[in-house]
Amino acid sequence: SAPQTVEQKYERISNIDTRTANWDADTTALRTAIESVEALVQREYVSGLPGGRSLTLSLGVVPLRFDEAVERLRGVGDLVSINSVKNDRTSDFLALEAKRLSLEKTRDGLSALRSAGASLADRMNLETRILEIEGQIQELGVSLGDFSELNSFCTVNISLRETSGTKLWPRLVSAFFDALGWTVAVYVGLAVSLLAVLGIAFLALRIYDRLKEGNPAVEGPGAAKK
Repeated sequence: SAPQTVEQKYERISNIDTRTANWDADTTALRTAIESVEALVQREYVSGLPGGRSLTLSLGVVPLRFDEAVERLRGVGDLVSINSVKNDRTSDFLALEAKRLSLEKTRDGLSALRSAGASLADRMNLETRILEIEGQIQELGVSLGDFSELNSFCTVNISLRETSGTKLWPRLVSAFFDALGWTVAVYVGLAVSLLAVLGIAFLALRIYDRLKEGNPAVEGPGAAKK
């Protein structure tokens, strides 16, 4: 038989991870971007409390707008990571198609036996087997239908997480200068206290010297009694 030409069956998946310090504005921008590329929300998960909320979405996107959707969605919030994967599924599709054809041939062969002379029990067993094969063919038809959608819809998984509005580096710088200010204040306080003590001691010595000059009878603390 001539070689069969089969349209490529594939799936494209992009995973986007973003952060935001402005939750309300960026979630609104995300919804707007989804509507602009006509993506279908297949799964949505929201968790967390204000200050630490997260939103995870799985979106179905038509292949012609897949790249546009990725570019629009990655622009919401602060991008942390992104990756895209394209998987060829043609061989899986052909395997299912071959299995369906084999089951159809088996069903047709068993159906041809209905006209042959056989006992009632054999005919009932034959009908049961044909019904089982019909069920398997229908299941394969559903799977093949899913494959037909693989080249019609691609998937974008996006995760938006809320973070504090203050960046890490400014917080570190602020903490450093706060610590430096407290250290300087402590040392300045110690220096002022020491100077005050020395000043008081110096003033006391000056007063003592004045009293000694005005009254020669005043002796120092270590003078011997006469």
